[in-house]
Amino acid sequence: MSKDKATFWMYQVYKQKQYLDDLALSMDINMYSLYGKEKLGVAVDNYFSSVEITNVVNPKNLSDPFTWNTIATEIKLSKKEELFSLAKKYNQINMAPVQSFIIEKAYSFKMHGYLTPYDDYLENTSINDKALIYGLMRQESNLIPSALSRSFALGLMQIMPFVTDDLSKRMQDPISSYADMFKPEYNLKYALKHFEWLKETYYHPLFIAYAYNGGSGYLRRHLQAGTFLNGPYEPFMSMELMTNRESREYGKKVLANYIMYKKILGEDISLVNLLKNLTDPMKTDRYRSAN
Repeated sequence: MSKDKATFWMYQVYKQKQYLDDLALSMDINMYSLYGKEKLGVAVDNYFSSVEITNVVNPKNLSDPFTWNTIATEIKLSKKEELFSLAKKYNQINMAPVQSFIIEKAYSFKMHGYLTPYDDYLENTSINDKALIYGLMRQESNLIPSALSRSFALGLMQIMPFVTDDLSKRMQDPISSYADMFKPEYNLKYALKHFEWLKETYYHPLFIAYAYNGGSGYLRRHLQAGTFLNGPYEPFMSMELMTNRESREYGKKVLANYIMYKKILGEDISLVNLLKNLTDPMKTDRYRSAN
């Protein structure tokens, strides 16, 4: 992604097609490579949205962090030539995210998986919202329900315990313990509640991603500093001026995931136009559009 970012900025400065050609050849799927491909009308073809699975249920519980740690260690210690065989070992219906991760690694991350294994918990969600939720989920946990971060963010959507506590006060069926957040049905229920609040304030998927990762207060201060308005190299300069590096790069990755999931779910969208919308407050957030 860093190499594609440098190529992208060379294009922004010199406007020479050779830089778009280089972006279109990239095997990484990121905001910059997707931009180059769209500008040239080149289709993205190095991805998959399903894996071969059976109706058999693996006895291993993927909602158990200790189980996932054991599987992750097995993947890490496997030689590259063993990975495709290992992927077949995890072809059970409840192990699709594991198989996808192994396949990506087997291809040296030049093939990218965009699975949708949790549709049962998102059945009343619009395609647009579902694409963004999966985009966030893919970045947060790689679709592994028992993911646990060093800061104790929990499950598919990596919800922090203090956010969980706050949401529990507004849930009709609150969890009994934090361990429940490793179960997709609870994690996504809580995430959807939080997501609805974010949508009331931010209308653009990039800004929702920023707020989800870095907090609404941080993003509000960045926006009110006069960023994401018309000017040279906008909106890209404002994206790079974010002081929180994690949120800055996180937003780009979620945006690329969102574009891919929109495509997979049957709603094509223009990344180029979506980026242009960032300089129109009426299309991005409540804070500036209310002024």
